[in-house]
Amino acid sequence: MFIVSMFPVAWRLDAGIGRSRALPFWFSCLGVLSVRFLTTGLGVLLLLTVGLGCGAFGPGQGMGADGLVDADPYGDGGAPTDDDDGDDALLLHCEAQPPSLTIHGDEGGSAQLLVSRIAADGALEPASNVQWFVLDDFGGTVDSSGVYTPPPTHGGRVEIEATVDGLQGICALEVYLEMEAIDSSAAAVQPEVLDLSPEVDDGCGPDLMYPLGGSVLARDLGEPVLQWTVPVELNVFVVTIENAFTSLKTLTMDESWAPSPSQWASLTHDAGGEELTFSVAGGLVDPATFDLVSGLCRDSSSTSSGVYQFGTAGTVYYWSPATSGLWSVGVGAAGAQAWLDNESTGHCVGCHTVNLSNSDRMAMVYGGGNGWAVAVDVATPEAPVLEPEIRPGNFTALNSDGTRLIRSYEGELYLDDLVTDTIIGTLPVTGHATHVDWAPDGSRVVYASCSYANDRYDWQVWGCEIRSVDVLPDDQFGPETVIVPADPDWNFYYPTVSPDGNWVAFNRHAGGDSERTAYANPEAQLMLVSLWGGEPILLSNASLPGQTNSWPRWGPTEGDFAWLTFSSKRPYGTTSHNVSQIWLSAINFNDAVQGVDASSSPMWLPSQDSGTGNHRPVWVPRY
Repeated sequence: MFIVSMFPVAWRLDAGIGRSRALPFWFSCLGVLSVRFLTTGLGVLLLLTVGLGCGAFGPGQGMGADGLVDADPYGDGGAPTDDDDGDDALLLHCEAQPPSLTIHGDEGGSAQLLVSRIAADGALEPASNVQWFVLDDFGGTVDSSGVYTPPPTHGGRVEIEATVDGLQGICALEVYLEMEAIDSSAAAVQPEVLDLSPEVDDGCGPDLMYPLGGSVLARDLGEPVLQWTVPVELNVFVVTIENAFTSLKTLTMDESWAPSPSQWASLTHDAGGEELTFSVAGGLVDPATFDLVSGLCRDSSSTSSGVYQFGTAGTVYYWSPATSGLWSVGVGAAGAQAWLDNESTGHCVGCHTVNLSNSDRMAMVYGGGNGWAVAVDVATPEAPVLEPEIRPGNFTALNSDGTRLIRSYEGELYLDDLVTDTIIGTLPVTGHATHVDWAPDGSRVVYASCSYANDRYDWQVWGCEIRSVDVLPDDQFGPETVIVPADPDWNFYYPTVSPDGNWVAFNRHAGGDSERTAYANPEAQLMLVSLWGGEPILLSNASLPGQTNSWPRWGPTEGDFAWLTFSSKRPYGTTSHNVSQIWLSAINFNDAVQGVDASSSPMWLPSQDSGTGNHRPVWVPRY
């Protein structure tokens, strides 16, 4: 249903539009160029002040179009003349009839918008020839008689601008959309169950396992699957999702449920705000008659999540052990697809990377650990730019134009020219150098500088610190900077530079010996630090203890947020346990500047295969 209610109307009148001796004087008193009247009463009250005189200006003085005081706004010396119409309209007044409107389902509904002129003496006269403009792409229509019909797709606060003879005003309404749905599993259940008020009982109510409280969900990555556990015998559920203006109640007999794409679009429309609340109530029906045996009950708590945009259309590529290769999930795609794997290349394909400034080229390794560095164009991966079985490597990084490749191998960082297919040399690094990443702006390279490695394997390293190297002209590098210094109690590794070039996400785990190496360490935590060093920040909201939390890589930046992808064995609702999956956390850089946890609880990457151990997510714009 829709509920439309009138805000106290606020009409905007720009200086110089209304032709009245009182109006510019009133502007002079307030010292502003535009005013808003919150109610008709307030507007009339303010009009009564006209002519009383204030400040340095009296009647006949006003504010010019350039924002300066205009002592003669009419060009007639300030004295009244016959053509100075004292009863011209100064303001507009609007109201909706009825003041609130409720619409159920597809019944439709509308509100009548009435516009009146307010003359200098306070008299109201109906306005005609009104032009209407629905602002901010909210949608809906206003017909020639002033009837506004909101869109059936979302709620929110809508502003409608009216223009009458040069006077402009904004009428603000709040539109509430209430949706109801019955899942096919509950088709035989009486729909009146949706209208029941559940009893609050923590011992009875379902426990929502996904989405996670405190998470931020990407509205454009697909619909989340809500999942819950049932502490007692319950077989029918009412699932509620709502934002400040839109709500959806769904009846189902399953213990998981996802909104349809259109329902999700309604719930996450930006007019509804940036927070969603989820709750599940449960009841018991007779399986033979489907009559309700017991009333509904729910947990005392609800789950709140933020909602934001993932951003630029693109694809997340991750490694899957099921095919020993890379799979792709497009933004909003229905499912993951095998992309480049053992079957198509004859090699295990993994350890892939891109530079976020160049989405056309990807580097990877064929043949597993101590295998072969390979570079491909994403559009034609079957024709490598750098062929396999030529240059050994483990971890790779591309520069911003895709012409240079850094590959780690046995503790060295090698630089290759992909245009001439030549080895340029090695970087001036310290210790066993590995886990390399090239900043999107091309200015720096970051890497893990380690004290130890098992048989010089780059994925079995410890005693590591995070360093950066400046990128100089003519394929030169240096000097080095220690970003996160070594600590005997911790191992620091897998650094990756944020899209804006200001932050480095990385992993750490406790301990620094050969029994606690970097690869998929169970105790791995996600960390964040400035590219120029400083106190590292533990991303505790994103890091569930004991669940690996590895391979951080950046996704797109949207506003104050950037998406950080990583793999973790944390439970995905009731679907998977102890299986590596791809997760995304929204990183708030404003919090990072304050030195506090900048992460949200993570969201599960929709459409990935929940039964395979998915690793190393890499986001590629467009593809």
